Amino acid sequence: MRTDRDAVELGTTKVREALGMTPAKLVAAHAAGSAPALLGVLIQRAADNLDLIQDSLVRKAGNAADDLRRIAEGRDAEKSAMNNGYLQSAGPQIEILTARRSDGLAHLRGLTDVYRQITQPPDETPAPAPAPRQAVSRTRRSTPAPPRAEPSPPSPQPTVPSGRGTAKRR
Repeated sequence: MRTDRDAVELGTTKVREALGMTPAKLVAAHAAGSAPALLGVLIQRAADNLDLIQDSLVRKAGNAADDLRRIAEGRDAEKSAMNNGYLQSAGPQIEILTARRSDGLAHLRGLTDVYRQITQPPDETPAPAPAPRQAVSRTRRSTPAPPRAEPSPPSPQPTVPSGRGTAKRR
């Protein structure tokens, strides 16, 4: 069951869903300096960054929604703060945070995929045979192709006097 905390701690929640543990436990689960531990640190940082972006996005969207609700209900007439451009600036900020969240999710997904690849034991079953490649259609001709002509050697160029030492005619 998702909670409000899961909505704000999006990075931490995604790591827990993907790997079965929190980012902090992920780092502690490996020997310091090992590849999985270093990757765990990267995952923890990416999750923390995503949590911060999500928190900012939720707060900014919530504030804008509250202001819009007041306007929709007609309760904004006496509030002078509604005319300070907050809603005008909130839209682009929300869009930027949404784009950053999307990038953060993709980055975190890539890190968790790599973590799974390097920490899973090798599969004991043989790898499936690669799918047969589509063969390029090379049909035999019913009549043989004409023989290729051998390139002929370059023909000698006639020498043209350079004009030195020759007298000009008048």
